[in-house]
Amino acid sequence: MLIEHAKIVSCKLYLYQLDNIFGKWDTPTEEFIINRYCYDISHSIDVNIDSRDDILECCFIDDVIDSLLKQLNLLEQSRVKKLDDSILKTMNSFTDTDVLEQEQVLHVNIEPKYVIHRNELISKIQSVHQMRKNDEIPDISDLFLYRLYNTYLYYLPCEDLINTINTINTNESFYDSRTEILKTSYHDHFYIERIKPGMKKGDCWHNLRTEKWIVLSGKALVQIRRNDTEKIFNFYISQNPLKTMDIPVGYTHSIRNIGDDDLIVLVWTNANYEFEITDTYSVSVEI
Repeated sequence: MLIEHAKIVSCKLYLYQLDNIFGKWDTPTEEFIINRYCYDISHSIDVNIDSRDDILECCFIDDVIDSLLKQLNLLEQSRVKKLDDSILKTMNSFTDTDVLEQEQVLHVNIEPKYVIHRNELISKIQSVHQMRKNDEIPDISDLFLYRLYNTYLYYLPCEDLINTINTINTNESFYDSRTEILKTSYHDHFYIERIKPGMKKGDCWHNLRTEKWIVLSGKALVQIRRNDTEKIFNFYISQNPLKTMDIPVGYTHSIRNIGDDDLIVLVWTNANYEFEITDTYSVSVEI
């Protein structure tokens, strides 16, 4: 019917097949099944593995909007060009049908389109749900997972947007503490070290993992020494200006609070402490 109408009025017709749109701005319904799954799982509503396990073709709402705006913009450019051409011919003979004189039906494909089994989709959303509980960051190099994570968060109840972070006191006297804040799917993680004035941490080295330190508050003396040498390097670091300090493998290292206030250090490491293999070896920097 639409194709016949387009031919009668001599205009272009753009046909979209919109399969399983997902993303924000929706009230979850069965028609938008991905949003529905994200809503249910984020609200701890049971979603059963579907026996059909059919294949779903999905497209993201922002890609749909971008495509529509692009087509409208192209139509406007075409209309203006045809209008200019018509004016050059004659002002008196111009009609709207001169502007939209072509008969053309265009099937528009939304790109990218994601193809996934229903049960795999459910498992991914459940995995995202668990990752957030564990303060893990998803692999954002996977565009579909990145967008799925954003959609899941959109439907998460507002009262659940905040998580309590556990702080580990690293000695009985509470001289210092370590607070793990984020982990990634690559098994690296971020944590905050708090060290009391005059206290030192470290005097150890790692065989497999590296670290990167950023002093957020306070004054620190960082000492490092390559294990097969006797030369010690001293670095005096504060938050002004902010600097990053890399700790390579095979270097014994320590950090001391040389200020009057608590030393706050943001640490990134490319290994997870949950590994079964112990990768911390106690060796003093000073020989």
